[in-house]
Amino acid sequence: MRKLATISAISLMLISIATSQVPTIKQPASLRRTTISPTAVSTGAGKALEKISEIETAKEAIQKVAQKVGYVPLEGPIDAEKFIVGPHDVIHLQVWGVSSVDEFLEVTNDGFITIPGYGAIKIAGLTWAAAKKTIADTVKYVYNPEKFAITLAFARIFVAHVAGCVQFPGSYQVGATGRIWDIIQLAGGQTGLADLSKIKVTHRDGSTETIDITPYLAEGDISANPYLRDGDIVVVPQIDATNGLVKLYGGGVRSGFYGYKPNETISQFLQRSGAFSKFNRLSSVLLIRDGKPKTINLFEEDVTLSPNDVVIIPTHLDSIIVGGLVANGGTYPYYPGLSVEAYVAMAGGMSEKGSIARIAVFRNGKKLSPKKAYPLMPGDVIIVYYSYFQLTKDVIETIGRILSAGITVLYIIDRLSR
Repeated sequence: MRKLATISAISLMLISIATSQVPTIKQPASLRRTTISPTAVSTGAGKALEKISEIETAKEAIQKVAQKVGYVPLEGPIDAEKFIVGPHDVIHLQVWGVSSVDEFLEVTNDGFITIPGYGAIKIAGLTWAAAKKTIADTVKYVYNPEKFAITLAFARIFVAHVAGCVQFPGSYQVGATGRIWDIIQLAGGQTGLADLSKIKVTHRDGSTETIDITPYLAEGDISANPYLRDGDIVVVPQIDATNGLVKLYGGGVRSGFYGYKPNETISQFLQRSGAFSKFNRLSSVLLIRDGKPKTINLFEEDVTLSPNDVVIIPTHLDSIIVGGLVANGGTYPYYPGLSVEAYVAMAGGMSEKGSIARIAVFRNGKKLSPKKAYPLMPGDVIIVYYSYFQLTKDVIETIGRILSAGITVLYIIDRLSR
């Protein structure tokens, strides 16, 4: 213990001597004068953090609005004369002058925006051009600004409805720049008996429009595919098949069924369906009647149509036309070496009632089997016909329904006679 105490005392003495030999370093006066005080550092850092916090808060506000409204893909700058303002559109208002404003204003559910320092003004239902003018007049009255800017920051998403001859009728969310054809595609596309020339659109205010969308499909005429509005009800009617049907296939046309009109010629039919195009070869229109093909030069003759006729309009010789019982009949690019089955697959495959065993290829007015038609040539037309099995099944089902209805009627008569 004595040794341990002696060693500890000597160690403490040596540490004390070593410490006393280290000189004290004094800070030069010049350096002391330029040193920033801890208080100043704290205050500057605090202000910087406050500014960063303000920027982050502004960013978060914008992000929250963007997340709430959702990103809406646009086809180009919004047409101020056609775009209708509605709930949840977001408007960016900036004012420079004595009073400065930088705000994102969301249109409320009842159609108002609130101008800071003034109050609410209603703009829903106005075109974007009219809404901007209303806002601008208010800004000039309230702020007397040096400069100001009014921009549409986010376009809303709303619900519209589609019914009639579409695959999946119902309600769908669409962007504020969505068009009639967009909601039809969201509903799975039109059925084979849809009449796209008489689409009925009912607006929330009770007004209605009849839209012929075929110029958009045939020629890309965007005016024939108008914007949707909040709550629109789009009804795709069925073709008037009172007198029968006529089938049309070709490029630059709406391939599918059309209503038959008595005494209508091929030229009149093509005029009605919007099938005249500089790409179509009207000198070799193919008419199939009762399974027999006939080539017609419309510059030399015209033919009166009959119910169930099929009209095929050849296009420039770099494509193949696929029609009949397929999902998406139309014109497809020609690729050397591809089989008939490959083109049927390109057209979305056969419909439920089509048959891979009943396919015909038409070339220069002649009907060929897929085997004889291979290799396919540009301008060939592929038609998928009804399955014999499905035809037999439909006939049996029809007979069954008739018998069932007859038995039911007899049963009711028997019960009533007792």
